[in-house]
Amino acid sequence: MITIFTPTYNRKKYLYKLKNSLDRQTDKDFEWVVVDDGSSDGTEDEVKSWKKSNLDYEIKYVKQENQGKHIAFNLGVRNASYSWIICVDSDDTLTDDAVMIINHDIQKISYREVGIVYPQIMNGGKSDDKLWKKIDNTELDIMDLHDLYHINESAIVMRKNIISKYQFPKYGNEKFLPESWLYQKLIAEGKFWALNKPLYCSKYLKNGLTNNIWKLWKNNPNGVLNILKEQYYLISQKYKRKYRFINHLKCIINLNTLCMVTNKNFLQETPSKFLSLITYFPSLYFVKLRYR
Repeated sequence: MITIFTPTYNRKKYLYKLKNSLDRQTDKDFEWVVVDDGSSDGTEDEVKSWKKSNLDYEIKYVKQENQGKHIAFNLGVRNASYSWIICVDSDDTLTDDAVMIINHDIQKISYREVGIVYPQIMNGGKSDDKLWKKIDNTELDIMDLHDLYHINESAIVMRKNIISKYQFPKYGNEKFLPESWLYQKLIAEGKFWALNKPLYCSKYLKNGLTNNIWKLWKNNPNGVLNILKEQYYLISQKYKRKYRFINHLKCIINLNTLCMVTNKNFLQETPSKFLSLITYFPSLYFVKLRYR
């Protein structure tokens, strides 16, 4: 059995679509843990009314003060009853056979592997089948997906006993920390099994996290800067020279750009003053592109 975990903040008008997709699951061996990050739009009453209805799966509802998705993630993991967890955002859905596929695949996974990654179906279209065919039935980590295969979005099933070791930290009053913080930590734990079985349907909202990523970085710079610094050193450890240089450049440009828009001294923050200096003008371009 698996735990489906959903962090939500003022998403009542979208959450029912996810609930309907769970109602349609052909395999009901799962629980749904909803962590409400301080919503004020009636989410609590809505979810509690669902709990009282005659469902053939369990819903758990927990609420916290508004602290951000990453802190809600910690609470979701603590409230999960089962050994495998998948985080499904409140504006996304699952295919009708998703739970059946996941429950089947976790029976076959190697004890060495941290979890499974699946393609996302983006905005009602198709997954990037050509890219996923290249990595189908292989072992990799989440950094590989992004840095080597240029796959930015995936559905991730993880072992609870492993991710429970890592609690997302708080950086002062910041309410956003990218999930890459966790995925970078998991590199030390092992690989993920990549399977080309699209089962997660993602929809980008204008006011969602993905479409506002640069604004979120700007408003929550300290945690993001620490992730970028750690990413730089992981790239040094993981990749051969031809992959290392280009990914170092991307990392440093992101760091420079964030420092520039938050009035931080990038030469004090950077793990490579040389790369920060030679990417100074490209970084200025990305400041204008992202924050115009």
